[in-house]
Amino acid sequence: MRSLSRVVRISPAALAAPLTPLAPLALVTIVTIVALVAAGCQSGPTPIHKEGLTRVRFARVSFRPEGKTLYSSNFLGQGTNVPPGGTARVSFYSEELIRVSINDYEYEMKPIVPSKFPTDEPGIDGLLAKYFVDRREDLNLDALGPAEHRDAMRAGTPRIGMTKEQVYACLGPPLRVGGKDLAVDLSYEKIMASDHWSYPKDWIVVVPTEVEFFFGDGRLQKQRP
Repeated sequence: MRSLSRVVRISPAALAAPLTPLAPLALVTIVTIVALVAAGCQSGPTPIHKEGLTRVRFARVSFRPEGKTLYSSNFLGQGTNVPPGGTARVSFYSEELIRVSINDYEYEMKPIVPSKFPTDEPGIDGLLAKYFVDRREDLNLDALGPAEHRDAMRAGTPRIGMTKEQVYACLGPPLRVGGKDLAVDLSYEKIMASDHWSYPKDWIVVVPTEVEFFFGDGRLQKQRP
């Protein structure tokens, strides 16, 4: 088999020739390309280690995966629904990525840009508490609101008249509350204190469209659009 390589010979005169005006620009370009390649070869997200992080938990909310990807707030345009109550275990945590199994199926949860997951212990505990509880009996899904909405809640289908707790179990944490504040940084209690929740629906380039939910007297009053 013939070798495809060949030797390129450069004359001493060529090596001694002065640099042309384009040479510094070419050098900068090469350095930039090398830097970009090096950045692409860096290792993945830095794991955060915390005692008890990988213990068994139970999903308090529905999830709407896109294949094996979950987002910090469910995209309502996704038709797949994983109902609340499933057994969950976090195997990896970082500010950019959480690996979690739900009912023994592996997912990767990502924050919706520009958000990042918290990395301090109280922040980690608060974030996970928005999605999971430590004991199955703490779910108490049937006590969250009227019985006529229970099936819709488990199916991930919001209904006018649902309690705020039922909508939360149905859809998970919103993207924003009050029309502006990103909910990934807020506790469950602060989310529940708001009567205006917004969820992403579909991507338009890099910005999601949003669906808004309005509450009054602890019940869902209006959805827009």
